[in-house]
Amino acid sequence: MTMELSDQVQSLVNFLRMNPSEKKMTFEHNPGHKLIPFFTRNPERYKFQEEFLEISGIIARLSQNKAAELEEIEPEFLSNLRSNLDIDGDVSDSELSELFQTSFTSTKRAQLLTYIPVASGNEKVGKQQVARFMIELLDLKNNQDWQHYISAKEENDLYSMVLSNALPELKTESNYEKKFSIQNADHYRSLFAKDFHTLMQSENYNFISLNINQLLSYYFLIYLINEGPSFGKIEEKRSNIYFAYEKEKVSASRLAVTNGYERVKEQVGDILVNNDLTDYLNVLVGNVVPKVPETFDREVSISKILSGDRESLTTLTTNLRSFNRLYAETNDKEYAYSDSNLGDKDQLLEEAKILKEWLTEDTKVEIKSRFKKPYDEIRNLGYLKSRGRLGSVLNASQELILLFTAIVVGKEQHMLVKRVFEGLEQHGLMFDKLSKKEIVDFFEEINLLEKMSDSGDAQYVKPIL
Repeated sequence: MTMELSDQVQSLVNFLRMNPSEKKMTFEHNPGHKLIPFFTRNPERYKFQEEFLEISGIIARLSQNKAAELEEIEPEFLSNLRSNLDIDGDVSDSELSELFQTSFTSTKRAQLLTYIPVASGNEKVGKQQVARFMIELLDLKNNQDWQHYISAKEENDLYSMVLSNALPELKTESNYEKKFSIQNADHYRSLFAKDFHTLMQSENYNFISLNINQLLSYYFLIYLINEGPSFGKIEEKRSNIYFAYEKEKVSASRLAVTNGYERVKEQVGDILVNNDLTDYLNVLVGNVVPKVPETFDREVSISKILSGDRESLTTLTTNLRSFNRLYAETNDKEYAYSDSNLGDKDQLLEEAKILKEWLTEDTKVEIKSRFKKPYDEIRNLGYLKSRGRLGSVLNASQELILLFTAIVVGKEQHMLVKRVFEGLEQHGLMFDKLSKKEIVDFFEEINLLEKMSDSGDAQYVKPIL
């Protein structure tokens, strides 16, 4: 006798094209929005090899409803220059380019950020995914400071005015479709909004432009190390993850080693399985309906699902049992219902554990490996440093420390060292005592430190902006 399936179970069965009689199914991912901009295929993956520069350019374009892809603009730019300045043909294009020294591969001028091109090849798909993720993570389309920064024309001198008038109009992207379900979105959006407002209030546009890639890429990094390990977890418990200052030596007992990158790497070992488990449970509880986009925003973490009311948990347990029975039949697994003597939530956890074990067994090792590769490849952005037999640690460069110190101190006349480190910690830059001492020494070396007493107890950091 064929068991009648609920709508939720049937929708997941259809999504996975599961056919128990033929022992076939496809291990599809993302029945709704993606949780993270990673790929199971190698060619499309973004490999972090250009300092986030191209990502910043795509972000700037999409933020203004411009097309992600950028056509060759230099011929039109030079033509506009000739027309606007009435330059005759005796001046060659190469001479004109040299005269204006305009590089469309630099963020040193905010007005050029939108015009940074993207290298051809399959990887541009991954770059666009990361850019769209960042726009949604930081809500950049609705961030007025960001919109002002990327759209403002710098016409405070003749050179900038000529440049602005010669830059071509870009193609528009009419309909921006949301692609991601962001975990703890409000935290990242409010933090970035405050940071960028501080930067814009300073009116130090040169500082912003020189650091924009670092700022955006750091927010990408901190989301990965904060949220990735929580995928698949039944409780939203987060551990402090520590950085080491790039110039210091570290030992095995240091927090950057014991509570740093290697711990994150271990926790995200099964991130693809946890990603899929999160997706499937959201379908089975009725939050997400595959191919029905208006439901995609309802996806939540497993811990939030488990905090639901008794009725929703009972529905999920029943649906998960039905699905697990079909999965076992399709993939020749031994399966017995969870012990009915267990409490409602414990039965659900037992069924979820069974499904996770099966997904871990049945997902190909090479696919799981490719999906989590970005956690290794962030090394290319300077955020990881090999420490020999101790493995890799999260690396805080001098530039990164100065960027967030500038943001934390802001317009203050000066700020206590203790408060500066508290501000850095709010941004995820955690340091142990030895690292903090090295960083204070660095501040003193570059004349950022102000001592208000002979004993050195009252130490302040000067503003940078």
